[in-house]
Amino acid sequence: MEKGKHLILLAGASCAGKTTTSKKIEEEIEKNGGHAETVSLDDFYLNPADKPKTRDGIPDYESPKCLDLELIRRSFDSISEKKKTPLPVFDFQKRHRLEEWRVINPDEHTFIVVEGLHALNPDIIGGDSIDNAYRIYLTCESPAYDAKLLRRLVRDNNYRNASAELTFSLWDNVKNGEIKYIFPFKQISDTIINTFFEYELSALKCEGMAVLEKVDRDSIYYPKAEYLMNLLSNVNPVDKKAIPPTSLLWEFLKTT
Repeated sequence: MEKGKHLILLAGASCAGKTTTSKKIEEEIEKNGGHAETVSLDDFYLNPADKPKTRDGIPDYESPKCLDLELIRRSFDSISEKKKTPLPVFDFQKRHRLEEWRVINPDEHTFIVVEGLHALNPDIIGGDSIDNAYRIYLTCESPAYDAKLLRRLVRDNNYRNASAELTFSLWDNVKNGEIKYIFPFKQISDTIINTFFEYELSALKCEGMAVLEKVDRDSIYYPKAEYLMNLLSNVNPVDKKAIPPTSLLWEFLKTT
């Protein structure tokens, strides 16, 4: 990363591994004697009643309008002025913002790592500080199957209190959101990283099968579930003990 750039913008599609990557960046900065604070744009989600809806009447989680844009800009104005800044915390299990906020106190030496679907969109954060930002774009591409979908199914079941059917019902909108809101900013990134692991189908097999097997055969999503189950049935599982504790895959797998 270029010297003098203290704002790092990390974007990418759903389940590309933004959360873990931002933590790894923060850890590396700290190891080298610096100080870093990570700001997740997910924490700026509006509560469900305030979110825009798709044509089907479900919350459009992919739209930038799902974020509290005014609060984001106020927060980053405060951060750029090196002020003590309160930040919201969104609970994805309960699907609403918590009453307790966290506070960061940046100074001129603090690295700010911003991660989120829309982190590369210059209209989200605004201000002059983004002109001197380092931009990272994450992707997760497999030639054989939609790796992000399988990651999402496992993660949503483990950490978002969401069934496979709910995840499937949202997926078309997720993909449309990638095309409309995320892919256009890939071209302005300084670095592009493909976070796909050659062994991740095996690593996700057991937990993936467990969530997919719950999809009823009469469900309109069963053909999609069956396709993924057939893929998973053709690989041997990886013992979770063999997965390095620092692996990005733990963002999706159960840790206990």
